[in-house]
Amino acid sequence: MLVTGGVLAIGALCAGNGARRIGETFPGFLVLHNRIVVSIGRPQWSLEKTARILFAEVVGIENHPLAEAAELQVHAAKLPNDTAVSYRFRKQAEVFAEVVAARVFTVADYLSVYGSYFAAGVCFALAGLWVVLRVDALAPAVIAFFVFCQACALVLLTGGDLYGPYWFTPLYFTAFSFSPAALLHLAGSFPEPIGIQSRWRRVALGLLYAGALALALVFHLMRHDPSLFLPLLYTVYLLLANALFLYLARLLLSRSTIGDGRQRSAINRALLAVLLSGLVAGVIFVTYPALRGPVSPLLLVWPLVIFPVFTAGALVQVRSGQAQGQSLRLRLSLLFLGAVETAFLIGVALFWLNTSRDRLLDDFTLNHQQQARVERFLEGTPGAALHHLGAVAALLETVDEQSQVEAASAAVRQANWPAARGAIEQLRQRYHRREAQLHARRKWIDRGAAALVIGLIVTGLAQSLTFMVAVGRWLIQPINQLTVATGVLATGDLRHRVELGSADEFARLAESVNAMAHSLGEIQQQVDVAQEQHRRAAGAARASERHRLARALHDTVLQDLIAVKLGLEIAGKQGSSLQPMVEQLMRLIGDLRRVVDELRPPDLGEASLAEAVTAHAQVLARGHNVALRVDIPPHISVPDWATRDVYRIAQESLANAVRHGAPKLIAIRLYRNGGETVLEVSDDGAGFELSKAMMGSGILGMRERAAALGAELKIITAPGQGTTVRLVLPPVRSEPWRYAEE
Repeated sequence: MLVTGGVLAIGALCAGNGARRIGETFPGFLVLHNRIVVSIGRPQWSLEKTARILFAEVVGIENHPLAEAAELQVHAAKLPNDTAVSYRFRKQAEVFAEVVAARVFTVADYLSVYGSYFAAGVCFALAGLWVVLRVDALAPAVIAFFVFCQACALVLLTGGDLYGPYWFTPLYFTAFSFSPAALLHLAGSFPEPIGIQSRWRRVALGLLYAGALALALVFHLMRHDPSLFLPLLYTVYLLLANALFLYLARLLLSRSTIGDGRQRSAINRALLAVLLSGLVAGVIFVTYPALRGPVSPLLLVWPLVIFPVFTAGALVQVRSGQAQGQSLRLRLSLLFLGAVETAFLIGVALFWLNTSRDRLLDDFTLNHQQQARVERFLEGTPGAALHHLGAVAALLETVDEQSQVEAASAAVRQANWPAARGAIEQLRQRYHRREAQLHARRKWIDRGAAALVIGLIVTGLAQSLTFMVAVGRWLIQPINQLTVATGVLATGDLRHRVELGSADEFARLAESVNAMAHSLGEIQQQVDVAQEQHRRAAGAARASERHRLARALHDTVLQDLIAVKLGLEIAGKQGSSLQPMVEQLMRLIGDLRRVVDELRPPDLGEASLAEAVTAHAQVLARGHNVALRVDIPPHISVPDWATRDVYRIAQESLANAVRHGAPKLIAIRLYRNGGETVLEVSDDGAGFELSKAMMGSGILGMRERAAALGAELKIITAPGQGTTVRLVLPPVRSEPWRYAEE
């Protein structure tokens, strides 16, 4: 509030200074502190009829050189209304005279000029203050908008002071220089602040406002030199138009990336503010140097009021805007806009150099004309001296030059020719010194052009390198990380997660990949649990059924047959010949015992799988004179419901080895590979060609048993290279497992 209060106080003081001009006579046109006639005017003024003097420099009044713009105001204030006054103007390389009628400054003139500036400035100042008071926290966009509004308010409130009494002219051009920087600050802060968490944001803002301060200092140094002032003025107009364009581009980019309805509505309102205010202002800024008639302040400043009003509503609607823009599209677009901005700044510098060159050429042309007229006087005769002095006087610009010409005129009238030549010789030396100064300025401009070319090359190379690094870091690197991650997931490692700290687009893609992997993991978990439960149920059912059958056969059939056998034996003792029946019953008993053994191998009994396989292998190896190597650690086991099938597969593998391979060595291994349990039976026998072999019932039985276990059976063999039977059992999980959350 203190800042806004100070700005409004300065505006009130400037408005009061303008009010004191009401009723006074003024030249009929408005003049800047450096004697440049501006285009601000009213149709009733005589400026409408003498458009030639727009942007010209007033160098004389009533045949007397003019040193300060205040002298013009003082001279006009003494004249009655409609008094014709002869002025001498300089425009480019031309010095000419015009007669302009003095006018009384009316209340309507005051309201049109000072009133327009004051009202528009108050709107800017209050809009910035209103946003600060309405939002809960000072977001970056609010601060940027407040700075921009106060800078524009100072420009508008002190605008009337440009035409007298020139108290706040330095403040006007300082605020004017800060306006493009503040608008760029707003473009980098709304609707999402760029780099809010980065120290480089503060560095960038510091450089931005330091450049604005340097521009204001240059304005201050060049304020009295119209040849440098006008090109600089046009340059700031271009910078302001460029900042407006970048702000418009930023809003359009943000609108395409933001899906929130509230923010999108706020951006639409801000876009409307830029388009409505920028359309008229842009046309004026572009055509300002080429104007051929006065511009009403109403037309110049009131379209600008649309900007703070609509933008303030947009900021209050969003309220926060604290999120940092990380969109890849936004990053690349801002990088592109940065390149455009750099190119535009180079173009502005080129414009300033070219305009300065043109102005320098005009100064050279005028100086040569002044030197030529002085030379004609010095080479002429005393009779034509007054005529030549009149020609010289028509091109005078300063009071010192006028005093020397007046001294020469007095000497000519007194027939003191040496004194007249001496005064004009001093004037010639003055023009020679000015030419030397102009040559020095040309060298300075040439150095600036060379530095600009070097800067253009360096900037182009730097931006090319920046584009390469940015594309590699923001685009290629995340794509490579996603490619590697999806490759890992494709191998079945669903625990893997993609970690990207890059732009929103790739972050969302990484989240989708991670969510997909998590879902697949959950599905795989459910499938594994279901398969394991099925295997357990099937194995348990088979084992239970076998035990039930074994008990049934043992407790009923066998017992009955044994009873029959005993009865037959008793009958035999009584003399009956029942031996054949006894033998038949013995064979039946043997068959039944084999069925029972098939259902529950006797070797397994109370022994572990390792002990049963080892015992069976040792008996078989001794019977066929085969070396045996067994590697079955006691801590490795398989579930009870799978023990019988694993034992039968090992038994069949050993039988096939000694029956068909004639091996010298058989190796048996039981080991863990990750979560899998692997049984390997290898021999160094004859081997065979698997593709041409006839699969017997033994191998088919092993495959059926492996399928029932949910295991994988591999037979690796080749003629003369032995045979390896590998049974791979899947991991056994006692409890359902879950993928770790990342």
